[in-house]
Amino acid sequence: DIQLQNNVVQNVKTFKMLAEVFGVVQETLQEIGIDYYIVPPVVWKSTVGIAGKGRDREKPLAQKWIADNYGFKCTEDEADAACLGAHVLKTEKESFDWA
Repeated sequence: DIQLQNNVVQNVKTFKMLAEVFGVVQETLQEIGIDYYIVPPVVWKSTVGIAGKGRDREKPLAQKWIADNYGFKCTEDEADAACLGAHVLKTEKESFDWA
């Protein structure tokens, strides 16, 4: 999901671009019949145990969690994506068919 940060002009532009991309991805998934769901950040952060208040505290914690659990350093965005993936793997009841 996306959120507007601090109502600064650059953040508004980024928010708008992400919203447009998000909409295209959702529409495409619906058109081709792929089920999807949105996991709010508060949910996946809870699953992997990231407890902090604010971006400046949470982003480094996500990076540390990835380093501690998977052994590699990554950017803030990569850490968020990997933590979200870890949440899905930890909470999905179905097995994944990677074929």
